[in-house]
Amino acid sequence: MADYLIRRNGRYSYRRRYPNEVAEVSGKTEFVKALGTADRTEAARLARQVSVKFDNECEIALRALAESPAEPSQPTDEETPHPTNADVARSVLSRLPGIIRTVTEFVIAEQAQNKSWKHIVSLQRRALEAHVAGEMPVSIAMHPLEARTALKAIDAAVRGEPMKFSTSHVEPAKPVPATMPEARPAQTQILRQSDLEAAFAEYAHGKSHRRKMLAHRQATRVLHLPCTNQQAATAISDWCKDALSAGKKPSSVWTEASAVIALLKYVPGWHEFAVPKVGELKQLRGAGAARRDARAPMPVPPLHRLLRSLPSHLPRDGEYWHAVVLVYALYGLRPSEVLRCGAESLQERETVFGDKQLIYRVGLHGAKNSSSERDLPVPPELRELFQLALSRKPCNSETAKTRGDRTNDFVRKAQGQAATVHSMYSVRHLFADIARACGFSDAEIGPIMGHKASSGITSVYGGAGTLEGESRLLRAVQTKLFPDGLAEFLPKSLVVPET
Repeated sequence: MADYLIRRNGRYSYRRRYPNEVAEVSGKTEFVKALGTADRTEAARLARQVSVKFDNECEIALRALAESPAEPSQPTDEETPHPTNADVARSVLSRLPGIIRTVTEFVIAEQAQNKSWKHIVSLQRRALEAHVAGEMPVSIAMHPLEARTALKAIDAAVRGEPMKFSTSHVEPAKPVPATMPEARPAQTQILRQSDLEAAFAEYAHGKSHRRKMLAHRQATRVLHLPCTNQQAATAISDWCKDALSAGKKPSSVWTEASAVIALLKYVPGWHEFAVPKVGELKQLRGAGAARRDARAPMPVPPLHRLLRSLPSHLPRDGEYWHAVVLVYALYGLRPSEVLRCGAESLQERETVFGDKQLIYRVGLHGAKNSSSERDLPVPPELRELFQLALSRKPCNSETAKTRGDRTNDFVRKAQGQAATVHSMYSVRHLFADIARACGFSDAEIGPIMGHKASSGITSVYGGAGTLEGESRLLRAVQTKLFPDGLAEFLPKSLVVPET
């Protein structure tokens, strides 16, 4: 579209095709720049600034090209064949179905994703009107018929009566080139190490250290540079097949492969890079999605056996790990929600009735995880357990991952030669099943487990309630998990000796 925005991994970038003359001189067909924002309105504002710089750059390049003497080997204007009127008309008409489809999809997507979609659409209209009026630079101007068709498609989509377009069109949905003149087919691009490193520099913006290293390590391991787009797809496909045949879980294979695919999409001209999931790779369909059967819950009897045998498999400071595992079970928390937090997460707050209530302020970190932030009630009898589980210093995601790996090692050893060895995340699945068995709905369980509330507006109201509903659910789960009480399963230092 006219603002040349693309969205990758939740953040916006500016992508625009160089005019053919500039592309021949620079050797690059596209210009891509990360805008560093996930907000659509802010991205549109930044895109206009980048667009001015892009136009100036192209104008300078075209002026220098016009002023440079022509090479003897270049054909003169008389020798260059000019397209006939019929050729030009066919070319413009062939692009109209694709423009209609692109514009229609754009309006529908904006209406679904952005509250300020009317403002965004109005910006597109003004840009298209400039094309119709002939106010755009010749190097990037659309044909007036194409611009008028795009305007009609916008109006029709806004009315809810989208224009019909040909489903047989070869390239119906290329979002950015819709406002560009038809370009000559580009030569096959070769990906070299320098190109990969440049793409990685842009990809790494805003990513965690672990995600960045995963993408870089896998790209270095899987790709054989230099390579073409097709060779890269084949290399990733072959690696996935080998990993699956070696017994690696489809979800793990897809996590590593998708990191490489996401990185390659930052290579100019590779924004539509994909690996077809056919044949053996059909196993990867939905591998990254959340599914109820993705991990079996740990049954209650194995959990009891685990907690009884755990102390014998822990180091000298093992009561910390024991407390962490028990808090997992009682609250259905994600491992990192305990392991990266410190004592400051356990707080006392004043409710709307003026009472003091002990809460555990928990949640994942990062802009995409705001829905996981929540306050969970902590009864007085569990205060010391939480204090022990939060006795380590707060840490970053990398250290939390190390702590998580260590916790899982202790848990695996404590399960011994069990027929099925569970990870600690299986206890989170158990929590959900126990809560359902107690008669609570998914709408009640979800917010406690850090899942998005159904109403994004209502959820921002309040913040000093008594958390009575959460307390009832947590008490019910605790009673169902440990009907004879917690004393048997507590770390030794927290057990009150009988008098």
